[in-house]
Amino acid sequence: NKITGEKERVVFSDEADEVQMGMQAAPEMIQMHGGPSRDAAAQQRVSRIGERLLAGLDKQLAKEVAIQQGLAVTFMAKFDERYAGSSMHLHSSLWSVDNGTPLFASGVATTGDLTQLPDHFRWWLGGLMRHARACTLLFAPYVNSYKRFRAGSFAPTGIAWSYDNRTAGFRIVGKGSSLRVECRVPGADANPYLAFAATLAAGLDGLVNHIEPPPMFRGDVYAAEGLTRVPGTLLEAIAEFEASPLFHAAFGADVVEHLLHFARTEQRKFDEVVTTWERRRFFERA
Repeated sequence: NKITGEKERVVFSDEADEVQMGMQAAPEMIQMHGGPSRDAAAQQRVSRIGERLLAGLDKQLAKEVAIQQGLAVTFMAKFDERYAGSSMHLHSSLWSVDNGTPLFASGVATTGDLTQLPDHFRWWLGGLMRHARACTLLFAPYVNSYKRFRAGSFAPTGIAWSYDNRTAGFRIVGKGSSLRVECRVPGADANPYLAFAATLAAGLDGLVNHIEPPPMFRGDVYAAEGLTRVPGTLLEAIAEFEASPLFHAAFGADVVEHLLHFARTEQRKFDEVVTTWERRRFFERA
C-alpha cells in the first residue's frame, strides 16, 4: 500500500530486465518517468504485420516479477489524481515489403506543408485522425482510463497533429527514414493487441480511401478551441465505437458485439459501486 523507494525500484527493474532478456522480450530501454516509482519502457520495433508484439508479454512479466518480490505493479491509466497518468504511446510507420524503403520518409515534416509530404504518410495520418474517436474505446477500455485525459498532463484532449508537440493527440516525430506517427491517446491499461488492431484498421482505411489530414496544428492543443475532442468518458467512447462502420467491417459483427459487451459491463459494474470518495464527501454532508 505504499509507493516503493529507489532501492526497491532498482532491484525490481534489474530482475525484470534479466527475465525479459532471457525470454528475448527485453524493451529497447527503460527510464524513470513522470512520477514516483514510475518507469517508461520503449518496446522493440515490430517490423511487419504478424510479427509478435512484446508489449502484452512485458506487462505480464513485470507483474510476475513483482509478485515474487512482494510488490505490485499497476498499469492503471490513472492510479492517483495527484500525478500524471500512465500512457502507451503507439508509434507507426509504413515500409515497402519489396525493398524495405520507408514510405513516410520526408525531410519537410517540420513545416507542416501537406503538399510536400508523401501520400502514404498523409493518408495514414488522415485515417488515424478520422477514426480517432471510434478507436478510443480500444485505446482507453475502462472507466478509469478517461481520468487520464486532462489538460496539462501530457495526455491528449484534442485530436490534432503537430510536429514534436506533446500536447497533440498525434505527435509527428523523427525525420527522413525515421519519420513516424506517435499516437498519444492509448493508456498503459490498453490491450496492446487491440490498440494495434485499431491503428491498422484506421490507417489502412486512410490509405484505401485517400483520407487527407487537416492542416498541422501549431501551439498548445490544450488551449485550442474548435478541435474535435478525445471522448471524455467510457460511455462516449462506447457510442463512437458502436456507430463506426469501420470496425464492423474490419472486425466483424461478433467481435464488435463482444467488445461492446465488455465495455458496457465495465461501465455497469462501476455504476453499481459506492466509492470511498462518495462516502467521505456525502456520508455526513448529504
